Amino acid sequence: MSTRRTPIQKAIDDLKADPRVANAWSEGDNGCEGYRPGHVEDVWADLKPGFVSELGTHSLHEDTPARLRMALSQVEPCACDRCTEACRRAA
Repeated sequence: MSTRRTPIQKAIDDLKADPRVANAWSEGDNGCEGYRPGHVEDVWADLKPGFVSELGTHSLHEDTPARLRMALSQVEPCACDRCTEACRRAA
């Protein structure tokens, strides 16, 4: 018996497939006004070593997958000590 993936699972799987993303998840029902049951809310993504957000962080947080994808378009290569060391170890 196969189970159908929910919209939340599909959105998170799509984000995880991005080569810059190490992990992605949703906080789910955040209790905010306008929350729609079954929809992704408060989406997070940890970036892989070697990438940094436009805010200088190694993670992203947006209220929807679409906004997180837009934020991913602004991700740049990172050469901080942490990323350089992690990339060196992975090579």
